[in-house]
Amino acid sequence: MRFRILAVLIAGALALVTVHPASAHTPIFIERDINSPETAWPVGDYSISWAFYGRVIPARAPQYFSIEGRAGARLYANLEVPRIAGLENFRPSIAVVGPGLPAFEAPRGLTVPESYGGILVDDPGATPRAQFDEPFSQTSYYRGPQLDIQLPQTGRYYVVVRDETGGTGKYTLAIGTREVFGGGDPNWAQKLRAFFDDAGQNPMPQPVSTTEWSLPLPVFLPMWYKS
Repeated sequence: MRFRILAVLIAGALALVTVHPASAHTPIFIERDINSPETAWPVGDYSISWAFYGRVIPARAPQYFSIEGRAGARLYANLEVPRIAGLENFRPSIAVVGPGLPAFEAPRGLTVPESYGGILVDDPGATPRAQFDEPFSQTSYYRGPQLDIQLPQTGRYYVVVRDETGGTGKYTLAIGTREVFGGGDPNWAQKLRAFFDDAGQNPMPQPVSTTEWSLPLPVFLPMWYKS
């Protein structure tokens, strides 16, 4: 009898894993200052499908993610905002700066190294905002801007999350499209719950119970990308 119950549970887990195979991301929770190129979060293999959970704090403070890019490689990034009270009007933008990119006038507060160009993509500003409900984690997101480019040169690039209006709040940044199961934050379940518990003015997650949200399964997030 126990064997049959275990078999049913395993089958159910596998079914969950295969429901949205194109939207599985490795979760990383940002729990330190990444407000400058010097403190940027190193992404590592940017072809892997990562999901970075962070906060734009303080106001207008850009959030930097560094990438050691290869000429001709694809860089995909997509930005989402948790659909929770207090973030209805939070619409951050996404930018990439690096060697060989078009020259552009850096927005206020955005640090661009000398000789770097950049691409800025603002929130589309749609009303009502496009949304996505993720059934596995029972979370919901506002869809935001995305970029999908071929890197022109080998060198260091920065993907930057920012809000020109001075808004503060939480975001989820997806980078990459190649699914690699495993890795990421082993405590993602309770941290994800804490991430959705408030509008995100506290930059550090609060302790939460480990009795819920504890299935050791991949995270399925609402990031829509081109294969």
